Amino acid sequence: MSRPRTPLEQLEHGTLARYRRGCKCEPCRAANRDRVRDHRARAAAVDTEREQVASIAINIDPDAPVPTIDMQAPAGRVEKAVRKDLKALVGEPPWKRTAAAILRLNARVIDQAPTVDRLDLLSPMQLRAQEWMKLLRSVGPTDGTIAGGAEALLDALGASGDGDH
Repeated sequence: MSRPRTPLEQLEHGTLARYRRGCKCEPCRAANRDRVRDHRARAAAVDTEREQVASIAINIDPDAPVPTIDMQAPAGRVEKAVRKDLKALVGEPPWKRTAAAILRLNARVIDQAPTVDRLDLLSPMQLRAQEWMKLLRSVGPTDGTIAGGAEALLDALGASGDGDH
């Protein structure tokens, strides 16, 4: 069941409700003109956006290769700096080769992110690279043994087996 309609006499002049109910005084007609103008402006904006998308789509070559990280490219500035720092790393913390490989890969992505138009990768990759560098620098055998280094690594990761974490 629909709700009862407000009598025309109770509706205020200059509103769409009164215009739609039949009042054609100048204030009500002005309210309707404003509504139509706003509707046409919104429709024109949508049409303009569609035209822009269509013109951009025409210029996209579907057969063009998608840019990717080139694993065969020569090392960039960041990767060269990482390799230099890794050579200077003292001690042999556990998983040094794995961490170093991940760090070098992060450096390669950071070097090539602007080339492949993926600037969104820079911040997270930089943070990851910093964490790996921090881990490689801070973790080493505490007592001259591999086991001591593993214990320090687990502590650094917050995962030691002593139950305190």
